[in-house]
Order: sequence, then structure tokens, then C-alpha cells
Amino acid sequence: MQRVVGKRRSPQRAPSLKRAAVVELCTREGSAIAIAKRLGVDRVTLYNWKNQLLGREAAASMKRKNEPTPKIEVTELERELEVLRRDIRQLQLERDLLKKANEILKKDLGIDLKFRTNREKARLVDALREIYAFADLLAALDLARSSYFYHRAQLQCADKYAQARKTMADVFEANHRCYGYRRISASLQRQRICISEKVVQRLMKQERLVVAMPRRRRYSSYQGEIAPAPENLLNRDFQAAAPNEKWVTDITEFQLPAGKVYLSPMIDASTGWWSAGQSRHARTRSS
Repeated sequence: MQRVVGKRRSPQRAPSLKRAAVVELCTREGSAIAIAKRLGVDRVTLYNWKNQLLGREAAASMKRKNEPTPKIEVTELERELEVLRRDIRQLQLERDLLKKANEILKKDLGIDLKFRTNREKARLVDALREIYAFADLLAALDLARSSYFYHRAQLQCADKYAQARKTMADVFEANHRCYGYRRISASLQRQRICISEKVVQRLMKQERLVVAMPRRRRYSSYQGEIAPAPENLLNRDFQAAAPNEKWVTDITEFQLPAGKVYLSPMIDASTGWWSAGQSRHARTRSS
């Protein structure tokens, strides 16, 4: 028996299988050999299917291009990152300043630190100098370098009015926070603490010993409705066909050197004829 030796034909594949294989080849993340091995064909057959469906000109689109990021874009991204880091650090600095102001100065978190005294700003700088740069703290508080060192030296010196401050605070609280600097000064004199009234006034301002002044109410003579309002009989109809049908009136006050004078005219709606009656205030002498 004679054998015929020749090429072995590969089994025919369905068109849908070829299309799926080409799609997987074009969108692959691994190698083409792995895809061909899984489908039971060789790599050349897989690319032949691709050429039949897409053409040979699509070969260039399948090549992976690892294009480096342009140098200009990298520089721009680095600059934006640096700006964001600087903004975050500035916000952290402002937050820590407000927290220290609440702890040390007993101020509300919503205060504007730029309007604090230089002495208070110097205390905040000393509290955060180990964490933040000295120049950043001065810029955030709007504090001059010379002012900081001046008040820092003053804070390091012993306060010769320490006892007076404590006594003033005790007297102020014991008298229901209603003593001014004159009464405080007199109380200190009785306790043999001799300082001038100007010094007392300055120390009270520094210690926030301020008397709460009640708001003066604005005078108003209006006492509310003391009688029911009359009915609106005319309903703003001021026309009359005959005399003595409708009479209207009003009252006006005048301030004169002799006192208050009131004018109350009576007007007939039909003819416009009017008569005036005058009355003086009870405190005004009659002429």
C-alpha cells in the first residue's frame, strides 16, 4: 500500500472564532504566542486571520509604543505639586496659630490674628517656633522682626506688677465686675499697693477687666394701642355731594419756644371749607 506524503491541513475555524481571536490579539496585554496556544493554532495563523479581517496596514497600530512623558509636562506637574504642598503647609500654620491663640490667649477660633497686639503675637511665635520657620510665623501674623524681639525681651523680664494684676482681678471679680479704674485704684491704695491711676487703667486694659455697660434704650413715646381703632367709615372716599355729609380732620404737632402746639383742622369734604382748632401742651403757659 502506497502512502501519500504532504502537508497536513489544519481544521477550519468558524468566522466568529476568528473575529474573537483577532479582537483579543489587538487588545491583548500578554503575548500573541499565549493567545495562539490557547486557541490551538500557531502564531502565524493568528496573524493571518488578522490580515484577512483588518488588512496588513493595521499592523503598525498593534505595536506598543512606550512614549516617554514630555519633559515640559513633568516640570509643570512638579510645579503644581509644589504649590499644593505650600498651600497645605500655610493652612496648617494658620490652623495651629488659631489653636494656640485659643489655648494661650483664650481667644475664639474665629478671630483675626493680625489685629492682636504685638505682645500676643510674640507669645504665639514663641509657642510655634520649634515647628514652623521663623519667617513664616512673622509673615502669617504680620509682625515685624524688631517688634518680636522687643516684646520677647519684655516677656522674659520679671513683671513688677504681677501682684497688682492678681489683686486687681480679685477686686474686680469680688465686686461683680462693675468697678472702674478709679475704684480699683482706691482698693489697691487701701491694701498698700501704691500705683498711679494711669498704670491701673493700663493694667486693666491688658488684663481685659472691662465693665460691661448696658445698652441705652432709645426713647419711644409709643405705648401700644390703648383703645380699639375706629372703623373706616369713609373707606378713603373723600367726595361728598352736599355740605355737612363728610368732615375729615388730622392733628399736627409743632415745637415752639413757648412749648408744644397742636393744629387740628376740620375740613368739609364737599366744599373744602375748613376751621382750625388749636390746643397747647399742658405745661405751656397760655398767652
